[in-house]
Amino acid sequence: MKLTSDNKIIYALGVMGRLVIVNVLVILCSLPVVTAEAALAAGYACMTGKEAPDSEVTARVFFRVFRSSLRAGIPVGLLLLAGTAAALGDLFYAVAVAERVNWFFLCFAVLMLITLAGIGVWTIPLLARYENTVSGYLKNAFLLAFGRLPVTLAVWAVILAAMLPLGLAGFVRSFGWLYPLCGAAGILYLAGLILERDLSRKEKLWQQFH
Repeated sequence: MKLTSDNKIIYALGVMGRLVIVNVLVILCSLPVVTAEAALAAGYACMTGKEAPDSEVTARVFFRVFRSSLRAGIPVGLLLLAGTAAALGDLFYAVAVAERVNWFFLCFAVLMLITLAGIGVWTIPLLARYENTVSGYLKNAFLLAFGRLPVTLAVWAVILAAMLPLGLAGFVRSFGWLYPLCGAAGILYLAGLILERDLSRKEKLWQQFH
């Protein structure tokens, strides 16, 4: 068997190796929690191949993007976490604390969680691809989340489909080991297939008219 980069078996092994490496790096760099956004952006850059040729070491690409994303990624991540905590607090109050279901707080919490989930989807590729301010990232992510709602919904569907099997005891016993091995990297790869196509199309249109 000829061992070349064109060999399908060697290529498949290379992809699996990248999945495992990126997944481990994302998990380790997300442990401080505040660095999770930058870690996801770095993992996204590695899995979409936007930052370097295939010949470059995956870990080197990861840490280069991780370092460049930290400055904006930490405050973006903290704001998203704070917003999520506030929304969950309102949801808990509306359902569990109030004597009757408080529909105002319930609706507000649900809308906040939907908005934050949409922003969270788009901040990752924006951090991985572009340089911007914290407010710029959040503004653009908000506009893309609802301006490109079908794309946002498609990414949500991918994430939900990937996470739902974790609710099945039989699946977890048999295949649960796949998630710490390559779960996050796999989701980033699948999400990247959707997001990169949309972002690349927007870049081409921008270049045509400017």
